[in-house]
Amino acid sequence: MRGYIHAVAAFVLNLPRRLATDAADLAAAYHRFWFAPSAPYTLGVVRMLAGGMALYSTAIWGLEFDAFFTNGGFQPLEMVNVPGTMSFWFFVPDAWAWPAHLLCLGALALYTVGLGTIVTKWLAFVIVASYAQRAPMATFGLDQIETFLTLYLALAPCGAAYSVDALLRKRRGGGSSRNEVSPRTTVATRLIQVHLCVLYTFAGLAKLKGEAWWDGTAIWKAISNLEYQTADLTWLAAAEPVGHLITHVTVVWELTFWALVWRPRLRPYVLAIGTGMHLGIGAFLGMWTFGLVMTFAYVAFVPPETFRPRLSRPTPQS
Repeated sequence: MRGYIHAVAAFVLNLPRRLATDAADLAAAYHRFWFAPSAPYTLGVVRMLAGGMALYSTAIWGLEFDAFFTNGGFQPLEMVNVPGTMSFWFFVPDAWAWPAHLLCLGALALYTVGLGTIVTKWLAFVIVASYAQRAPMATFGLDQIETFLTLYLALAPCGAAYSVDALLRKRRGGGSSRNEVSPRTTVATRLIQVHLCVLYTFAGLAKLKGEAWWDGTAIWKAISNLEYQTADLTWLAAAEPVGHLITHVTVVWELTFWALVWRPRLRPYVLAIGTGMHLGIGAFLGMWTFGLVMTFAYVAFVPPETFRPRLSRPTPQS
């Protein structure tokens, strides 16, 4: 009995020290996760991919530009300029709309190749967000993903690698290899990663509200919809268990993405499933831009060292 009492007393006396040690370890792990300096190679690749998609999607707006971005179009200013929204298009007269559109395309092109990224990275975010806010009833998941990617990239030195800026600095002999890493690069990378985890978690929870995701018919109902169908998959009607399996795997994958993607050994498989799902959406439902931009965001999970041999000694910029 005396030994038991001593053990309990020792545990109680040591508890504050153990709690303090655990709290310090947790704080150190939190700091490493968010702020440990990292190289800019991964974000350089994400910038090129996201910038290219933003340039393409913005150019596509131009096919029906007057219908979406002038006051005489489908969405007049009084309809979309409501409290809580902001877009530079609210202040552009119709007479200047096309010149403004062409300037936006030029800025996005510079951003994609990484020229003047200290400025163009912020312009890219403003442009993408402004187009989405000006035509809210014609925007979809693509615009939302582009917006958060350009925002998080703007917080980091995304032009420090795979950019014209980096090549110009190299030619001038500027910069040093010790300046390759930056805490801001890590913060931006983590924001993209965590945003994806939140996105998939809520997507999975939302699916649980639909009866078709419980009875396994959701995938069949999607691919058999002639409005979106780009390939004949009606043969799946004779393979009902396949559709049910894909439906349930999709929900489980989305609900567990946030936990499994952080496991290095499982990450390639988790991202491979997501890539197959999004490319399948593009191939069979015609939503290629959305499917591709989602897979572009996955690049944030690739360690910078994977890309490092492709470029020598980049230096960050603000």
